[in-house]
Amino acid sequence: MRSVLPHSPADLGNVKTALDEQSTAAPRRILAGWAAFSIDIETNPADGDRIFKIGAVRSDSDAVVSLSTGRVDPREVVRRVDDVARGSKLLVGHNLRRHDLPQLRRQYPTLGLLNLPILDTLELSAIAFPANPYHRLVKGYKLLSDSRNDPVKDARLALDLLGDEVDALVEMHHTDPDWLSLLHFLLRDESPLDGLLKTVRGNSAPDGAYAIAVAVNRFGDICCGTRLSRFAETDVKASADHRMALAYALGWIRVSGGSSVLPMWVHSAIPEVRTLIGELREHACGQAGCRYCREQHDPEGLLFTHFQKSSFRLTPAAADGTSLQRAIVVAGLGRKSLLAVLPTGGGKSICYQLPALVHYWRTGQLTVIVSPLQSLMKDQVDNLVAAGVNCAVTINGLLTPLERRAALDKIRLGDAGIVLVSPEQFRSRTFTEAIRMREIATWVFDEAHCLSKWGHDFRTDYLYVSRFIREHFSDRQVPVACFTATAKLEVIEDLCAHFHDGLGLKLERFLGGHERENLSYLVIPVSRAEKAQRIVELLRHELKDGGAAVIFCATRKTAQTMAELVTAAGTNCGCFHGGLQPELKKDVQQRFMQGELSVIAATNAFGMGVDKPDIRVVIHADIPGSLENYLQEAGRAGRDGDGARCVLLFDEQDVETQFRLSASSQLTKKDFDSLLGAIRSRVRRLKNPEIVVSAKELLADSEGSNIDIDAPDASTKVTTAIAWLERSGFLKRNENNSRVFPASLRVPTLEEAQRRIAAADLPEAKRQSYNAMVATLFRSLSPEGVSTDELMLDAGIPPEECFRIMHKLEELGILANDLGLTVRVSKGVKGASDIALRNLDRLERELLDLMTEHAPEAEAGGAAQHLSIRPICTELRRRLELPDSDPSVSPQVLRSCLRSLSDNFGSGTERRSMMQIRGVGPDTLRVTLHRPWSQIRTICELRRSVAQVLLARLLVELPAGARESSLIVECKARDLLDAIDDDIVLKGSVRDPATALESALLYMHENKVVELDKGRSVFRSAMTIKTDPVALKRRFAKDDFAPLHEFYRERTLQTHVMHEYARLGAEDPDQARDLVTAYFSWPRKRFVREYFKGRVDLLELATTDESFRRIVHDLQHPVQQALVEMPEQGNHLVLAGPGSGKTRVIVHRIAYLLRVRRVAPERIIALAFNRSAAIELRRRLVALVGDDARGVTVLTYHGMALRLTGTSLAVADRGEGTVDFSRLLQDAIDLLEGESDAFSDADERRDRLLQGYEYIFVDEYQDIDEQQYALVSALAGRRLTDPDAKLSIMAVGDDDQNIYSFKGASVEFIRRFQAEYEGSVTYLVENFRSTQNIIAAANHVIQRAGDRMKVDHPIRIDTRRATEAPGGRWTALDDDHNGKVRLIAAPADPNRQAQVVFDEIKRIRAADPELSLGDIAVLARTHRSLEPLRALCDIEGLRCEVLTREAARAQLALMQSREGWMMADLLRARKAGLVRIAAIRRWLKARLRRTPDNPYWDELDAAVAELAGVDDMTSVPAAEVSDTLYESATESRRTGHAGALKLMTAHGAKGLEFKHVIVMDCADWRWSGEDERRLLYVAMTRARETLTVMRAEGGRNPYLVDLGTVEGVVDLLPACRPEKRRDIARRYMTLGPGDVDIGFAGRIALSDQTHSRISGISWGTEIIVSGRQISTSHGGAVGRLAAKTEPRPMVTKGTATGILVRTRAQTAPEFQSGLKSDRWETVLVELVVESEELLPGG
Repeated sequence: MRSVLPHSPADLGNVKTALDEQSTAAPRRILAGWAAFSIDIETNPADGDRIFKIGAVRSDSDAVVSLSTGRVDPREVVRRVDDVARGSKLLVGHNLRRHDLPQLRRQYPTLGLLNLPILDTLELSAIAFPANPYHRLVKGYKLLSDSRNDPVKDARLALDLLGDEVDALVEMHHTDPDWLSLLHFLLRDESPLDGLLKTVRGNSAPDGAYAIAVAVNRFGDICCGTRLSRFAETDVKASADHRMALAYALGWIRVSGGSSVLPMWVHSAIPEVRTLIGELREHACGQAGCRYCREQHDPEGLLFTHFQKSSFRLTPAAADGTSLQRAIVVAGLGRKSLLAVLPTGGGKSICYQLPALVHYWRTGQLTVIVSPLQSLMKDQVDNLVAAGVNCAVTINGLLTPLERRAALDKIRLGDAGIVLVSPEQFRSRTFTEAIRMREIATWVFDEAHCLSKWGHDFRTDYLYVSRFIREHFSDRQVPVACFTATAKLEVIEDLCAHFHDGLGLKLERFLGGHERENLSYLVIPVSRAEKAQRIVELLRHELKDGGAAVIFCATRKTAQTMAELVTAAGTNCGCFHGGLQPELKKDVQQRFMQGELSVIAATNAFGMGVDKPDIRVVIHADIPGSLENYLQEAGRAGRDGDGARCVLLFDEQDVETQFRLSASSQLTKKDFDSLLGAIRSRVRRLKNPEIVVSAKELLADSEGSNIDIDAPDASTKVTTAIAWLERSGFLKRNENNSRVFPASLRVPTLEEAQRRIAAADLPEAKRQSYNAMVATLFRSLSPEGVSTDELMLDAGIPPEECFRIMHKLEELGILANDLGLTVRVSKGVKGASDIALRNLDRLERELLDLMTEHAPEAEAGGAAQHLSIRPICTELRRRLELPDSDPSVSPQVLRSCLRSLSDNFGSGTERRSMMQIRGVGPDTLRVTLHRPWSQIRTICELRRSVAQVLLARLLVELPAGARESSLIVECKARDLLDAIDDDIVLKGSVRDPATALESALLYMHENKVVELDKGRSVFRSAMTIKTDPVALKRRFAKDDFAPLHEFYRERTLQTHVMHEYARLGAEDPDQARDLVTAYFSWPRKRFVREYFKGRVDLLELATTDESFRRIVHDLQHPVQQALVEMPEQGNHLVLAGPGSGKTRVIVHRIAYLLRVRRVAPERIIALAFNRSAAIELRRRLVALVGDDARGVTVLTYHGMALRLTGTSLAVADRGEGTVDFSRLLQDAIDLLEGESDAFSDADERRDRLLQGYEYIFVDEYQDIDEQQYALVSALAGRRLTDPDAKLSIMAVGDDDQNIYSFKGASVEFIRRFQAEYEGSVTYLVENFRSTQNIIAAANHVIQRAGDRMKVDHPIRIDTRRATEAPGGRWTALDDDHNGKVRLIAAPADPNRQAQVVFDEIKRIRAADPELSLGDIAVLARTHRSLEPLRALCDIEGLRCEVLTREAARAQLALMQSREGWMMADLLRARKAGLVRIAAIRRWLKARLRRTPDNPYWDELDAAVAELAGVDDMTSVPAAEVSDTLYESATESRRTGHAGALKLMTAHGAKGLEFKHVIVMDCADWRWSGEDERRLLYVAMTRARETLTVMRAEGGRNPYLVDLGTVEGVVDLLPACRPEKRRDIARRYMTLGPGDVDIGFAGRIALSDQTHSRISGISWGTEIIVSGRQISTSHGGAVGRLAAKTEPRPMVTKGTATGILVRTRAQTAPEFQSGLKSDRWETVLVELVVESEELLPGG
């Protein structure tokens, strides 16, 4: 080996003489006598390391060389340098031998100084300062300088350092002369060092005998005696190179044992040093007489030394019966790579902590422990400190900048022997640089199952660590040690393969199983309602003698609830989950560990690694997701070795919760496609395969992803997706980009910078930060600038403060900020930046006004307000005077605007957001103020002003006449800061231009005004992603997704196994224990075969077998089951006959997707024809799958349009006019199809509006009209070419039931489905509703219809009832005709036919006395035909309800009624708050008790009940309740009272069914065209048990002519021919809003008695109409008929059917001048016109 300090060709004798002459001089004066020439050079790596500056000084004179070589002839350079060097006797420099000398020899080989003896201060540092070899150094080897590119100053610093080194050696001579003598002996052949040491010691180097004696005596206790005994034989006689290596080795050993480190340059330059340390300290000699090896290689002795434990654990035992823990420690001490599986509480930590401490003590090496949880890290460090170990540090995201800097300093300086680090930190440059300054002893992977895709807690960040080791530490073969408590065979094999393939390491296996003898396991079956009480009881029993407990919960909400309930029961219980603030989590954990809290309710964020010895019971309130998790969490109990219990409270529904939680964390192939698309787009735009982007920015750019950008786990999902894309070869994610700040220094020295800072009169804290930053900048090695990671490490400055401090330093003239920005702007096109900013300005102003009105008293940090998106959008459009559903104010735009209000703003301690925004469901946001309203307004106003100035400055850079949607502007940050400074208004109001610039740029970026590219990372932490251009051209294929899919399948299996364990545990604990043993010891296939025999298919399903049975098997119909279990993707049309279960199919198919395929509910839309159908569909869905149904979008077409356009009926109804639903639908269609101005890029519009939707279900497809068809088409993406952008659609309909052609519905749309959607068709023709007789009659009517789609698929009774009597149960009840369909020839006159119908009703009731009137429906073609029957029912006292569009109740929308307004006023009073559903219902019930027959209160109560049933919320935002009521008010309830006979038209009966149906025929059916045939068919098929059809005498109904010939139909005549009755010849005349003067009371002063008379009227009050006047029964006027309404010639009685509320805002402008009230009421009436007015001669 070549000597590191070789002899120089110079005359060394002269040097020795000089040194000898100076032997009595003061140490610091020695240098002058040496005539040392200190030199330093500056080189340019980008130019072949060309030397561009040379600086040199002499120790014996003031002579200086300061030379810029750029334009100087090389010969002149040599001459000038040698002139100053002439007479020098020693060449001095820092890192001279490895850096400066090679370059000088290469570029100036004729320099005379190259022949001088050499003394390198870097090499001497490790000898002079063994405890701190980085004295005066940065980066491990570079001199600590206060200037940049100043080689003269650095040359002086090298002399100063040499002086320090001489001082240190002199001090060493005084304190440890024997060691300095030995050092002199070892270095005696290195002439300059020999002379230096001779001068310091005042003596020549000692002889070998003395050196041997010193070595044995000095190091005998801390090194191997056997190895030291060879000192005389080998080391004394060895080469100078060997003795030099020995000097470094012994020098470090002398101070080892903590707070010391051997620099990495020593290891790389002199590899023999490491070998010698190993021989002296690590290798056991095996000699009994060696005291060191006897003590330091005895595992038990080491255990006692470091942990005061006398012996290792006996259990679990190794194969030979000895302690497995000891065997693992021995392997670790022997530097073996290993995999250890030990049960929880089995002493796992000791297995790697003890070897780590020993390696640190012996060799100074660092053990890196990769740990998944921050709580686990803190726990381990606390335990080590308690054991007296102070050399452990943690590096994780919870540390403050100062804590992080301190931890990294400990690593760099050798004060740390153990570092516990979270896996994501391996992408941090500062962490990488810190550990690269250390030798690594072992890479330890705690909870190593996180590395395996077969593990229950697989984490992709863990995989990067092995790549990191391979890329950064490939030159050193370092062992890996993996530890886990829960690893089945597949995990073990996966881990071993991972490290064999990735690092070439073979892991020795130490398998200790999972069992712990001191724990008892108990499974208790309980219902959800019983859990809290059982937990309280368990805690009282188990903790009666003291100790602690942990309650594990599946969700954060449950953990919070349990903590509250247990505390309320008298036991102090804390709550711990991932959503808590770091400080609070730390506090809760500390209080629990110290015993202040005896119980803690926690999610699994608390599970792994928590080590509190006295936990007596672990209770699982919910079933965990896997057996591994269960054992990990249960293993927190009994860590002290005493008995403890592990109790699982088992509720079958909890398993579904686990499946749902697991599914919610999963990524879909669509997520990968959208994120990959965003990466491609960014690469294409920037024309660079390497991009820097944050997770949230990438998500914001993606189109169609299911990841909610506002969700807490959004960033985690994105980084996980990036990791899988990396595995598939699309890209490489490198170290996190940490915001590089290019900065040119404007002052020559650090002193000058500090002087300017001192003169600025800054607060002390700021002054320190500024000084720290300039010091870091002066020391920076990079010509590109300094990163925030470096600033945080070196200066302790938080990243978000860096840009602002740099700006202030620029103002002080200390530096120039050269940060470059690239901004994309639009000009002269749709969505131009200037127009977008102007619109944003107006929107934000009005939004803040509106929010202030909602919560004027809101205070910073006070109660949250709740904003419902659609009401806010609608009100904003009104205030901005925009049309209804104008897309420039959409939910997406509003959310972006609000999000920009939640960004942090300000600097230093004042940096915080204006408000916190959180989503609460799809349409509501929860807002909590962080600043007062006045401050928010001021900040926003200022931010908008700055944005306008910046945008104007950017637009100036564009060429004149430029018109494009994406124009690039390159500029410097300085230019934009100047623009702010040049604005007269802003100059006086902006205190911190840098903060204003940051805020305004991000504000415009996030609101789509501009797009910020280069430079964006200044304001946001980001990932560095390097893409593969070739791979990027291909799609993310199924094969790429397959490994992740396999991982998700494994998680599903794990949950099934946990379910099976719980089930067995509740029945037979021994079988449950056997299952656990088999799970961890058997191969996977054998385990599945044994424990899931006959149920293997179930393991593919993310639901329980019970749930699968309810969803699929309970259908008991092969066609329906096939439809439900169809492949996830694809389009399908279901042609379903009446009563065939089509709604059931939709419900079960959605349930199958939710439960079995675990499709997120937010990805499903179901469209129903009316609100009643939507509510019924959702009700059934909730009943089938419970909470899993929450989040499925079930809407009517109008409801969908309202959501897409952000329109609120509640707000619109308070303004002028009503919502034009036709226009609303068209606006929604335009938005989806890109015909709107809402988006500048048409390609983004669907993905923004339908983010996440993948499935659409359409009920009653045959009834859609052209607009509804267009909406469905746009939602499904029928016209799109990209198949991934299309939704899968299932449409269900029946062409035979198309009855709304008069409203534009066309059967053509259902006929075109197969061709347009390339879908398959299934026929559902088994009727589950009606009897065989009814089916036969209905088939006879419809079979002759033209162009039927089911012509070859006639409706038939379902298979299960095929053997029943054709008349069903009425075969026995109906003595006359055994349940046949009754076709009765009746008078066409409604008066007389009503009597026949009435008799039929009496007949049915007589046959079945238990029958409720509500089970009978009478259907007619027109409303008028029902009036005589209604009159007859009234006379006979038979309760009936008319449920038709013409009915009195249908004339008044619910929320326009007095009752609706009272409800709305109540809700508006809550403004942005929450309302309790139970409280609203109590309020409504109280009013119902006072007026039990009032239908308005009844309908309001029903609507609120539906909301409660659908959303399962106790408290709901008031605006959300209001919107629900307004939407439900667009349709009257069709169900009516359960005890009332139903009278309705055939059209109105669509979608309903009744036990008994009577169809009237008053010759009013239109017997032309197929519509009437289909209408009659619909009417007949509403019947379940009996059907009676009237046939008008003399009528020409072609569909009934031969109906009597059908088997199962009986043709009858009335029992007696009725006569016309005068008493039932009534007319019920409804006076709706269009029939009365709705402004009547508004034109009367409020003081007039008219208003008080109206207020005294309620539903059902008697009313008189005479002429045009509407009066009370006492004659007081309360209204007038409208001008178009015929006056009543006679006094006509009636009843009030509702009170309409009107306002000035709802009145047309031309009528407002006559108004004297802002709000008034109008009485609506139903008149009863008696026979005297109707019959001749009456």
